[in-house]
Amino acid sequence: MVIGRGTPMLRPSDAKISLRLIETHNFGNGVVMLRYERLLLGPASG
Repeated sequence: MVIGRGTPMLRPSDAKISLRLIETHNFGNGVVMLRYERLLLGPASG
């Protein structure tokens, strides 16, 4: 769990992380799952 409720997987940080949404799922009870991947920024990213 990175954002929201649940057991934290990461320590608190002020670092910015670039993410890209790769999957969503809407459950029947109204819960929405959002899955992201981390973007690795390198010299070719501009």
